[in-house]
Formats: sequence, structure tokens, C-alpha cells
Amino acid sequence: MISEQAAKYLRLKIQPWSNHAPFVSANGSELEMLGYATSEFYFKGLKIEHIIGVVKELSPRFLLGVDFLSANGACIDYSIKPPMFTLLEGLIKLPVYTQCDELNCVTLDRTICIPAFNEANLLVNCPTDINNQDILLLQSPRVSSVTIARAISFCNKKNQTI
Repeated sequence: MISEQAAKYLRLKIQPWSNHAPFVSANGSELEMLGYATSEFYFKGLKIEHIIGVVKELSPRFLLGVDFLSANGACIDYSIKPPMFTLLEGLIKLPVYTQCDELNCVTLDRTICIPAFNEANLLVNCPTDINNQDILLLQSPRVSSVTIARAISFCNKKNQTI
């Protein structure tokens, strides 16, 4: 399922869907089904088409259902770190990360206060698997209270970069 807002943002063509059973959310309230759309998903170069229901309001804005997971042989292995999401009986493997953790985010050692309308170069810690590599730092779409410049940097042997 996908929210109407997300479907419009992705410019999906919503088709009417009149013959469906009512959908109920986890809290027991009925979901207002607007129709369906055919969407393309890309996983490491593999394209998978899937019909998704478009719902008036949905939180989170997108959900992969049992129909998609079953049809594509999906599995999540929580016994390893990070957990691994696999498709097509293990042909496609995608690590599952939380929004931000030490495995996939650059972090600061301490809290730093930078006055408004000022800039600063900060020493940051990088995940160990990117030591001695060039990296691209990007702003997380969920962080709205600060602005982080896009930067190409080099992560040294001490898991640090500026």
C-alpha cells in the first residue's frame, strides 16, 4: 500500500478499484482505498513490477505487504548484523539499517553548537568499513533542524574525516 500523497509525489497513475474487500489498519480503523497503481521497484538493478493499493491516508507512507514478499521470495534474517533483507530466494541481498546507526551514519563525538548563519568544519566519525575511501556526505531528509553541506571527503584509518 502507498499513501495518496506519496503516489502523487511519485506521479503514479491511480486506477479505480471498486471490487475489493475493505482494508483495516492495525488499530482497527478502516482505510479509505482510492484505487491502485502499478509501480516499478528497483533492487540492485533488478526491476520488479507490482500492483499497489493507494490509500487516502497511511502512516508510514508506504508498506510492502505479504503479497509482495511472498511473490518475490522475500526473507529478513535478523540473526546477523545488520539484518539482511533478501529477495528471490537470496538472489538479491540488501542490508537493513535503522535510520541512523554506527554502521551507516557519520557521527559527532560531542554536541556542538554553531551560531545561526555560521559555518564550521567538524571532525566526524565514519563507519569502519569505509576507512581509506572517498565518501560523499549528504543531508538526511528527516533532519530539518540543521542544514548539512554536501561534501566529498576522505575517511582516514582512524574512522574520521572533516
